[in-house]
Amino acid sequence: MNASVVWIGVRPEHKAPVQSRTSVYADQNDGLSGDHETKPYRQMTLISKELLDEVALHLGVSAVDPAKTRRNILIAGLDFTLENGTRLRIGKALVEITGPCLPCSRMDETMGEGGRAAMADAGGLTARILSSGQISIGDHVEFMRESATMQTVTVHS
Repeated sequence: MNASVVWIGVRPEHKAPVQSRTSVYADQNDGLSGDHETKPYRQMTLISKELLDEVALHLGVSAVDPAKTRRNILIAGLDFTLENGTRLRIGKALVEITGPCLPCSRMDETMGEGGRAAMADAGGLTARILSSGQISIGDHVEFMRESATMQTVTVHS
């Protein structure tokens, strides 16, 4: 199965409601267009569709609105056991995984009681943008390895 972007969201300011988008520009200097987060190690957050489905089961609901996770990019078909430093091509942007995105108490506010606990092992990942580019729903997500030409490495899931 190919990994792909299935949802995009931005938060214009801290604690503001998440706004769904069909595409977003990922800028290596300024982070995601329309998003308040610009820390170099956390310019975007990623979450797994498959893990979000598990969160829904844990909460006893049919599905969890990805906006309630307060993450930026929902990806289907990608193994989220990625190490820091792993590089991904998401749409036209090149990003590097910088660490886990741990769930906070806001998960209980947005998903209801038990939201934070349900997200404990499914909080997602933080990333920094290495090369700017557009990211759109439906874009492929590929593992990259460093070389003179930044060749693609095949993803098996």
